[in-house]
Amino acid sequence: MNPYKRAVLYYLCAVLSILLAGCSEKALSNIPQEDNIASISDSNIADLDAWVGAYTFYEHWYPYKNMQYELEIFREENHYYANLSIDGVQTMTRLKAVVEGDSTSIDIVFDSYLPENLYGAYKQGDTLLTFREEQDRIVTDWGELQPILKDNGEPGRVYFVKDRDGITIDDIENPKMIEEARFYAIFEGDNYEYYYYIYDGDKTIVDEGRCWRYPTLSMLTDSIVRLRIQAGTGISTSSTRYYDVEKNKISPWYSSVYSETDALLVLSEYKSLIVQDLFDEGIYYRAFAKFQHELAANTVEPFVRVQFIGDGRQIIVTYLTGDDFTEVTETIPLDNETTPPEDYPVIVGISRRLSW
Repeated sequence: MNPYKRAVLYYLCAVLSILLAGCSEKALSNIPQEDNIASISDSNIADLDAWVGAYTFYEHWYPYKNMQYELEIFREENHYYANLSIDGVQTMTRLKAVVEGDSTSIDIVFDSYLPENLYGAYKQGDTLLTFREEQDRIVTDWGELQPILKDNGEPGRVYFVKDRDGITIDDIENPKMIEEARFYAIFEGDNYEYYYYIYDGDKTIVDEGRCWRYPTLSMLTDSIVRLRIQAGTGISTSSTRYYDVEKNKISPWYSSVYSETDALLVLSEYKSLIVQDLFDEGIYYRAFAKFQHELAANTVEPFVRVQFIGDGRQIIVTYLTGDDFTEVTETIPLDNETTPPEDYPVIVGISRRLSW
């Protein structure tokens, strides 16, 4: 090879080697060391752990529009996520978000919809909300998620309130008495929280709780207290509980209760009607899945009205049927025999006889 060409070739090879070595060194210098990764992760965990918990916000637009927001922030390994549920008029949102930020503020960034979600308009990476801590308060800046009320859209105000486990009315400054009766009382605390207390005849507390919407308490009989909490619109968003303060009985929480007597209640579940004892389904339980007409298919709540009649021995049911949602009414007997009428198939029979 010509000596001149050989010299040029060596020169070019040397230059190329230097360039490649420099690029490799630069690339390697940009890779974080393991110690740095660990320290960054530990610091981030310490910052975000304080945000873990449940947050609630409620809107009411007179006369019928309500919206309930429930946000649960949690940790999975070294990552933080949030599940958001929104229930209200024509709304059933269920989504998962990524939580990004530090000890002073976080962004709730949309990641994916959960299976129960009914409608979706958000894209991955959309910032739904921003929480900021200011003077021991959590203020909200709205993002892609917006409230239904224009007045609630103002940034930098307190909307979402963190659930404070173990907080009672004794921890609240200047609680306001809203309602009081022999067997119950309702107080209003800060941030529009309501506290209810159920008493026995000696004013001993039988049960207590806290909710974000005004609870409805009333006497079903002289000794049975009924508590109902409505989270949104429609009977399916209601929760009901009963207390027999003389016999020291507390019922489970029931959803979608239409009516009750001093012994029985009727509720809807999966397009069936269930009649059962207030406190113990082992005493009396019957479920009706078929009726004289087919229930309307394209509705969540096909039952319009359900009431006990005939001293609690019958229920009268008005429900929607057909594609045009025609209302029909029929009466269903509640026989106290273990074999129910053939016209009304029963899923679960009567556990024992009732003495009418």
